[in-house]
Amino acid sequence: LAALPKLTYLALNRTKMTNAGVKALLPRAETLETLRLAFTAVDDAAIDDLIQFKRLESLDLGGTKVTPEGA
Repeated sequence: LAALPKLTYLALNRTKMTNAGVKALLPRAETLETLRLAFTAVDDAAIDDLIQFKRLESLDLGGTKVTPEGA
């Protein structure tokens, strides 16, 4: 991702994405507008990192273990 400094859309649905992977995306927190994480291993522990993506207009967490309580 380092070679894509202006990345605005990233779809990682149905991959092995984890909470650690969300943390690794933080360098793109200023540019990402759409992030698709459906059906990944992401859970409530990733919320603190996800809220740092201030430009997000669309976030897909369907099929993850993110709960209403965590969100």
